[in-house]
Amino acid sequence: MVNPSSTTTYSAVASLGGCTTSAQATVSVTEAILPNTEFDYGGPYCPSDTNPYPVVDPAFTAGGSFYSGSDLVVDVKKGTINLAASLPGNYVVTYSLEKQGCVSAGTGTAEVEILPSPGLQLPDHVMIAPGSSTFLFAGTASGFTWTPATGLSCVNCPDPVASPPETIEYCVIANEQLCFEVACVLVEVTCDG
Repeated sequence: MVNPSSTTTYSAVASLGGCTTSAQATVSVTEAILPNTEFDYGGPYCPSDTNPYPVVDPAFTAGGSFYSGSDLVVDVKKGTINLAASLPGNYVVTYSLEKQGCVSAGTGTAEVEILPSPGLQLPDHVMIAPGSSTFLFAGTASGFTWTPATGLSCVNCPDPVASPPETIEYCVIANEQLCFEVACVLVEVTCDG
């Protein structure tokens, strides 16, 4: 058995009963090909963003698997992150490639950050009697902007008191870090109810 480190030609000579013969054989050694397993996700991402795919080099070696911890939902074959099903946090995604012919095994990693959602908790509809008021609680995000300002005790707070003179729809934009969410509530001023 031979185990050359580079391409080598071997010769063999055999003699038997006065007859001699020879043969040559060349053993070609091909260096293993190192895979390209580099990728990136960019970000950070909000839960309502489009699910990100890994950004790969044109020479990226396909055929491996993507994985991360249980709080980040990653498609094993495509590497797509399901933002809505993942928890906020900082994660490392690993791409693992098994040996394929002359291509060596390899791994690559990329970091990705999922930001928290503003988490609006506003009802769709509230009924109040003429001349009365109601609290509108939108949640615990870090910033709020309510519109219109008519009949509201504040426009940049999570829980304004609404005292509209007539039925009105209030909308709020909530933000948490770089993520925004919008919700509206109809405050119906009525004698019924």
